[in-house]
Amino acid sequence: MEDYNFFKHYLPALELSINDETLEQFDTKGPDWYIEDGELAKEMSEFEEIYYEDYKKLFDMVALFLDCRSHGFPPDKLTLVELKKNILSEIEKYKSLYLE
Repeated sequence: MEDYNFFKHYLPALELSINDETLEQFDTKGPDWYIEDGELAKEMSEFEEIYYEDYKKLFDMVALFLDCRSHGFPPDKLTLVELKKNILSEIEKYKSLYLE
């Protein structure tokens, strides 16, 4: 899977994931939850495994956000709101690189 194809699907799913206000407290759904095509989700998971180091900052921020949200504790040195804001900023950066 090419970077462009990954981010074309990942970024909208990530936005849905971190902005989903319908979830109960401590309930969390990662970006993969919002990818309906099972084969595509598998390819994207493989992409994350292979290219993790290339996109470590983004993937780690997302993992931290989801972990903190699901367990109800704030991340070190930031509030969950600040971390979400940082992720949204990263999303915009990747959109400009891959989707515009």
